Amino acid sequence: MKLGLVAEFDAAHSLPGYIGKCANLHGHTYQVEVVVEGEVGEDGFVMDFYHMKKILSAALQDLDHRCLNDLLPNPTAEKIAQWIRDR
Repeated sequence: MKLGLVAEFDAAHSLPGYIGKCANLHGHTYQVEVVVEGEVGEDGFVMDFYHMKKILSAALQDLDHRCLNDLLPNPTAEKIAQWIRDR
């Protein structure tokens, strides 16, 4: 069974070496979808939403209203997703 949660955060970034507008500092409202997959436990949960929200909120707190280049050398959407996953 799969269980998902969606959240948003606002941040700025630039893509060094990119040819085009994204080389300049600009902002986005990012939407993050987290999906967990597993068997439903004896408690009736794959994962308790309370814990999912707590984990995701902690990760996004470090990104919200930040310049992502201060955290990641080349903050593409893929690298941002990896950073969140590794939290």
